[in-house]
This record gives sequence, C-alpha cells and structure tokens, in this order.
Amino acid sequence: DGNSARADLDALARELWTKTAGGMPSFGVLVSCAGRRSSLYGSPEGETRILRQRFDKVPFAGLHSAFEIGPSAGGPSIHYYSGAVGLFSVPS
Repeated sequence: DGNSARADLDALARELWTKTAGGMPSFGVLVSCAGRRSSLYGSPEGETRILRQRFDKVPFAGLHSAFEIGPSAGGPSIHYYSGAVGLFSVPS
C-alpha cells in the first residue's frame, strides 16, 4: 500500500543519509517497478519527491522496470512492486 511504501522509502533514505554522514554524496540511482508510480503514491513523482527531500542537491538517474531480480530464501527470484536505490558517495 502507498503509506507503507512511502514509510519504507523514507526510512531507507534516512539510513542512506546517516551512513554517508560526513561524506560527499556524488550521485544516486533509482530502479523502480513501473507499478509503484501512481498506483502507490497517487502521482508519478512519489519516489523522486521522497528522495529529493533528503538528497536535494544530489543528481539521480532512474528507470522503471516491469520487475526486479533479487535475493530470496531459495535463491534469486523475481520481485514485483519493488525498487532499488543506490547512493554513491566520497567518504570523508
């Protein structure tokens, strides 16, 4: 649901911000399932708004996909309505 998705992405953004504290974020990458857009956030910019609140001056590249391949208990599997965020930074 949208509220859980927003809360999860916001928590991830806070964690990334904390882990890079003292460093200089260079750029970020967002890969998101196309189904997460308006159906979860009510607008196509839901995820980018959340990331912009935390990383206002950091450039991001992004793309939408139909699914992501990620880990699960039985090995790699297909995940729907998921996303991945990467933040590249120079340590202090």
